[in-house]
Parts: sequence; C-alpha cells; structure tokens
Amino acid sequence: MDENAIKRRVGVMVLSTFLIAAILILLLGNRPTLFQRTYTLYIDFADAPSVTKNTPVRKSGILIGRVTDVKLLSEGGVRVTAGIHEGVRLAKNEKCEVQSTLLGDAEIRFKLPPGKQASEASIQPGSAIRGDMAADPIQVVGELQHSLSGAINSVSDTSRDLGEVVRKVGTMLDKNERQITEIIDEANATLKMVRNTVEFTNDLLDDPEYRDQLKEQVRQVPRMFEDARNTIADLRQTMESMNRTMGLVDDNLENVKRFTEPLGDNGVKMVEQMNESIARLNSVMGRLDTFTASVENNQGSLGKLLNDEELYNNLSRTARRMDDLSSRLRPIVDDVRIISDKLARHPGAVLRDAVQPGAGTKGVPPTGWR
Repeated sequence: MDENAIKRRVGVMVLSTFLIAAILILLLGNRPTLFQRTYTLYIDFADAPSVTKNTPVRKSGILIGRVTDVKLLSEGGVRVTAGIHEGVRLAKNEKCEVQSTLLGDAEIRFKLPPGKQASEASIQPGSAIRGDMAADPIQVVGELQHSLSGAINSVSDTSRDLGEVVRKVGTMLDKNERQITEIIDEANATLKMVRNTVEFTNDLLDDPEYRDQLKEQVRQVPRMFEDARNTIADLRQTMESMNRTMGLVDDNLENVKRFTEPLGDNGVKMVEQMNESIARLNSVMGRLDTFTASVENNQGSLGKLLNDEELYNNLSRTARRMDDLSSRLRPIVDDVRIISDKLARHPGAVLRDAVQPGAGTKGVPPTGWR
C-alpha cells in the first residue's frame, strides 16, 4: 500500500477523532456557557460545603446558571459568584439554598416559600443576596438512624412488656381454669337459651293469626303516637295555664308581701297596742260586770230605779205632773211672747194702754189707732 495513502488515512482518523471529541464536549460539557450570555450575581453563605466552580444553579429544578468563583470573606463566610442566564428573572422573595446530595455533589437552588407567589421586585444583576444551607442528607440520615434506634428500642421494650403480659395471662389462665370453664359453660347455656328464644319467636311468627295480630298492633302504633302527641299538646296547654296561674299567684304573693312587710316592721308595736287594748277591754268588762252586779243587787240609783216599784211610780207621777204643769204654762208663755212682740214692735201703744186702760193686748184696739 502506498505510504502517502496510509498517512492520509491516519490524518483523516485523527481529524475525525478530534471532531468527535469536540462534539461530545459541546454536548456533554459546558456547551451552554460557551454561547449563553449571563449576568453576575453574588451570594453570601455562612457555610457552602462542596460548592466549587461550575456548581449548577437551578430554579424550580431548571438549570439557570453556574458558579464562576468561590472565595472566603475576611469577616467570615463564603461569597459565591454565579453567572445567571440572561432573561431569567429572580424575585426578591425567592429563597436561595445550598443542597448537597448523598454522593457529595452540591447545587444552588432558588425557590419560593410554600404558599407564596413571586413578588414584582426582582434581584438586580450585580447585587449581593444572602443564602442558606439546606439540611444535609447525610445528617438527616444520621438523625433518622438515631430515631430508628430509639424506635427499635421502643419496639424491644414493647415486645418485652408484651411477653410479660402474655406470661401473666398464661399464669392467670392456669390459676382460673375452672372458673373460665364455668364461664364457657354458662355462655353455652346462654347461647342455647338465645337459640330457643329465636326458635320460639320463629314459631310465633309462623302462626298466621299471631302475625296478623302483630301487624294490626304495628298499624296502631302511628295512632298511638298521634294520641301521645295530642296528650302532650294538652299537657302543654295545661302547663301554660298553670304558668299563668302561678303568675297570678306570684302577683298575689307580691301584694301580700307588700301588705305584710309593714306588718312585719311594726309587728312588735302592734302587738303591744293590741295587748294594751285587750287590757283596757278587760278593765271595761270588769267595770261593766261590777255595774251589772250593782244593778242586780239594788245598789245605786239605777239599781233602785229598776228594782224599787214605789220609786218608779213616784217618778211616773212626777212626770205626769210635769206634763200637766207644762200644758198649763203654755198659755202664759204665749201671752208673754205676744207682750214681748208688742213691746218690740209698738212700745208706745203698750205704754199708752198702761196710762189709759183699754182692750189690752188681747182686746180690739180703739178706733183710729195705728
């Protein structure tokens, strides 16, 4: 074979190998960073384990950039410089965290807090933000291992307690075997009674006449409920009447209370007055008894008047005489009245008659006299 042909073939093979390697590097490597325009964002962490250059930056699981530089700060902490793809908007309320995998790889994630929406304010290019460290999966596994250890210990303790309970139950069964047997026998007897009751019920229900009677009783149940409802309504009306009556009783009791309150306040004084009145009444009754006794015993003027017939007759005669005397004195009194009337009205005529006797007060006046 010609040596030049072999050289050409080797050259083509080498060139093809370089082309394939370049294509693989572009497809599997940092191809986007070669053609994707980015803006710089600074993220400060208190601790950023496993974060290195080219560490991916993701938002909602989508790659939006990579770390371009990592350096320690003099005041403490780590400043990570990230190149974020142009056109990617990061809201100010999005949380930035460093997350590590079980294999030791790390990535920076931007995510919204649960239940929150992205704010209108955005993180400006070139600004510095604060990032946090997410829970380390290895640490979580360690804590889970500790929790599992405690759970295993709890299960072990529970198993030991359960074994103790089973052992106690076995001991109790051994000690109370006869009683348990009796309980089982009683349970069997009860089951037999239940079975007999069910069979008896089935026999009753198989009887057409009894079944018809039972249906009739069941049909009467609504009527019974209706009667009960009417009875309850009557009872409610009765209770309302009783309530009104009790209201009246309360009013009367209130009136009685108003009447008895002054009586209670002045009760002692009223009782004293009643005692004094009773004492006076007793004194009057005593005097009346004495007066009645004196009258009955002809003592005193009234007693003698009521019991001495002669004194009564004398008083009667005196009364008749006084009546006769008054009838005789009546004309004299009339004459005196006439004279006084004449003196009052015509004193001159009376004096003239006294000087020149005439008819007087009873006679006819002279002619021409006025």
